[in-house]
Amino acid sequence: MLLPSDYLRNPGQRVHDEEQGQKQTVHSAQTEAAFSAQLITHNIQVALLAAALGVTFGIGTALLLFENGVLLGAVAVHYTQQGFGLFMTAWLLPHGVFEIPSILIAGQAGFYLARLLLRRREDRDVRKSMREWLVLVAGLAMMLVWAGVMEAFFSQHHAPVLPYGFKVAVAIAELVLLTLYLLLIGRGETGARERPGVPSESI
Repeated sequence: MLLPSDYLRNPGQRVHDEEQGQKQTVHSAQTEAAFSAQLITHNIQVALLAAALGVTFGIGTALLLFENGVLLGAVAVHYTQQGFGLFMTAWLLPHGVFEIPSILIAGQAGFYLARLLLRRREDRDVRKSMREWLVLVAGLAMMLVWAGVMEAFFSQHHAPVLPYGFKVAVAIAELVLLTLYLLLIGRGETGARERPGVPSESI
């Protein structure tokens, strides 16, 4: 009931068509660039909506994250149950390792905005808070640009054109690099806030 189209409801036919090239249009730099731009635009719109729905005190943000998570989970479970887990992993992971964290960061931005609205007026530092909110939005937008490029130019090419093991290996490398970056940038932000001689509770 949750899967939105026939090719998601019938994994075997989808995998067969993709591997035989029957569902693929002629790949060219122009068509892939247009597809990439479409993906980037759509994903950024969804992410911005999740971040902006913080004005509903986080309720809209939570519902949007839940809806996207349920649909993605339904696809993953359905393909895995039908024995196409490797295809699904190689299909979704190369761009998903950036796309999914960016949507979660959009949710973080939405809940950050909700927390700001729930604070007492005298406790709000609106200028600083909105600057931090915009940093989150700018960061997730850059991540979604890369995710759109990977989805159009890499993820849509299946075996035998690109072996599934190679696609999964690239995705794992992306995930490791992204995790290291987020850990390092987070540690840098924490260190900048901890000024010498000032207790952390007072910052």
